[in-house]
Amino acid sequence: MLNIDEVLDIADKEVANITRCDDPQAFVNKCLGTEFTDCAESLRWYKRNDSIYNAPKRGDQVFVGNCTGIVEMVVGNTVYTIEADNDVNSSFYGLICRKKRNIDDCVYGRPTYESSKLITGPKTVDEIKQWLQNIG
Repeated sequence: MLNIDEVLDIADKEVANITRCDDPQAFVNKCLGTEFTDCAESLRWYKRNDSIYNAPKRGDQVFVGNCTGIVEMVVGNTVYTIEADNDVNSSFYGLICRKKRNIDDCVYGRPTYESSKLITGPKTVDEIKQWLQNIG
């Protein structure tokens, strides 16, 4: 299993490459190295392994309806994710993109990660502000 930083690095590269993905679980499988056939199977696995949480953490798998992605950051009651956009009314439909959601609108499965010593991403308040402006 990869560590959280490696998983989020894979996800970030998919956003940067403007990757198209019609299957949200396939995107998450690529990031996590899993082989679930769909979101429902993945969610059942987390439930069977008592790995469902209400309070998300960075690196969790997020489930919203029939969509799934990876939690990139949690700020207050907002969860920032990288996921395949499956909103047919969106101009980003089918693309891997960053989204922000209300924390209570999602279910969170927590993968088992290797320990991570490398911390990537925004670390200071100014870096976080810049990051938030880029995804807004």
